[in-house]
Amino acid sequence: MTDVTGLEPGLRIGNYLLESPVGRGAFASVWRAVHHERRQRVVAVKIALDPAYRRQLATEGLLPDVDDPRVVPILDSDTRFSERPYVVMPYYERGSLAQRIAAAPGGLPEDEVERLLTDILGGLSAAHARGIVHRDIKPSNILLTDDGGAVMADFGLSLCAEGATLLGSLIQSMSIDDSRRTLAGTLAYLAPEIVDGSPPSPATYVFSVGVVLFEMLTGRRPCGPERPLEVRADLVADIGWDELYARACRPREARFSDAAAMLARFKEMTAEAAPAAARTSSSSAPARPSVVAFAQPAQEETGTIAPLSRGDVACTCCAFSPDDALVLVGATDGVVRVWRTDTGDEVRRIAAHKLGIRAVAFAPDGAAFASASVDQSIRLWRTDTGRQFKLLAGHEAAVSCIAFRLDDAQLVSGSVDNTARVWDLSAGRAVQVFRRHRSGITSLAVSRSGKYAVTAGFDKVARLWDMATAIQVRKFSGHRDLINAVALTPSARFLITGGDDARVVIHDASTGKVLRTLDEHRGWVSCLAVTVDGRYVASASEDRTARLWDIVTGNEVNRFEGHAGSVWTVAHALKHPWVLTGGADGAARLWDAESGRELHTLLLKP
Repeated sequence: MTDVTGLEPGLRIGNYLLESPVGRGAFASVWRAVHHERRQRVVAVKIALDPAYRRQLATEGLLPDVDDPRVVPILDSDTRFSERPYVVMPYYERGSLAQRIAAAPGGLPEDEVERLLTDILGGLSAAHARGIVHRDIKPSNILLTDDGGAVMADFGLSLCAEGATLLGSLIQSMSIDDSRRTLAGTLAYLAPEIVDGSPPSPATYVFSVGVVLFEMLTGRRPCGPERPLEVRADLVADIGWDELYARACRPREARFSDAAAMLARFKEMTAEAAPAAARTSSSSAPARPSVVAFAQPAQEETGTIAPLSRGDVACTCCAFSPDDALVLVGATDGVVRVWRTDTGDEVRRIAAHKLGIRAVAFAPDGAAFASASVDQSIRLWRTDTGRQFKLLAGHEAAVSCIAFRLDDAQLVSGSVDNTARVWDLSAGRAVQVFRRHRSGITSLAVSRSGKYAVTAGFDKVARLWDMATAIQVRKFSGHRDLINAVALTPSARFLITGGDDARVVIHDASTGKVLRTLDEHRGWVSCLAVTVDGRYVASASEDRTARLWDIVTGNEVNRFEGHAGSVWTVAHALKHPWVLTGGADGAARLWDAESGRELHTLLLKP
């Protein structure tokens, strides 16, 4: 059958007969093929599709071959004279690392990760030594060998002009439709300096390797300020996975300088630890993500874009009191800080949890507030004294989100254990459990009436629940990647989601229909907050901005810029036109929503 590109089994490309499609991206299509005379010789043929990519190949040709066993060799090519420019490479029966990760949703065995990471860094080091950098490092561009190793494929993006930025080159080399589809997936692996438009360097691609490492260890890409050991409890801590990931994903000046430096440190770490064969390593990945056990000493928290060194703190969540007089700021050090909005002064600091805090919320009357943590617990505190008066335990993994019902009697929580729970606060126990999500829950919201709750997470959908029966009422789609944030307008007319695909999607809550997609952010959307009148929604993003949108028109009303790293959280005041943001730079910022002026900067000092 002929596909939309005009390619079909049996078609001859150069000396090769196409057999079956292997994959297709924005730039090219890859087919399994055989030599037209030597049919036993199976190869992979990559055929250029995008017109700009074809022109680039025709005018610039291919990069010099990197003679290294960890880099896919080029066996044959015709990029200048063929009607369909093509490159011939060995065919790898085991497929790509992306396929391997998909088959092990809880993460790969550690000895396998060690071997793969060594080969990935070795291949990149060999390329860097020849002045070549791989500009699109991601699992689908890493192929698996029969002996369990890895080879780096698709150095095609290295053809981009050195004077151009990577992001610009990617966009210019794609059609409009393909750009929206493929660039969103690529963004998750891009270093923040690339998103900012800065020129790349070898350290830029170390960041991409860090994201791939996290994905190999846990089965998914990092979400906010996570560490591998928080997500997967059976990892061997003495290998130093957290340190390696953190150093790979720090700001460029604090990152490994190149792949060779990261490889050297990794070899040191594995040599210091017990041999891989002596470690306990499950052959099958855990069915559900977990967090590091309490017996492990708490280590510094790290973030996706700018993991922090020991002693630094990042803001992960925030909330206004009902009268707007106070704000809560939860952080990676497990501390809740209470600030006054009129002066910007810190009035209380509570060492609330042993591990990082993921959510905070005031009770509707303001007399109490709740905090939720990677340590799997939810704790309730007196606002006036800062004393804990209730502990809610029952989740089996990190608690990622919480919300009170308006009657003060119940609280709803969501967790990476794939469940949401409704808690009776007087009894201190869960009275309802929502179980339809296939993977972790990242965000939730409760309707003003208290009748409905909405949850969203890693399975790329949001779900509306009847609070009384725990029955799913409706499912909402519209994202190509995991959903990090969900919000409901007070009237429950609109349901809004934000995700790793850098989109904010506005849905009709009564029908599930997508009304509008806002795709102006240049990085994943981490948090959403709706104004009390239901007219506007604020979004926080990896691109270091928070933005205010008109929900009905989709127009951007204001933009809040000033954070030096990813913005992880945003909240709206109830009685004033204020917006509160916080993020990886260790600061919470209070803004005038109407003018965009910054009112206070709240520094989260250890």
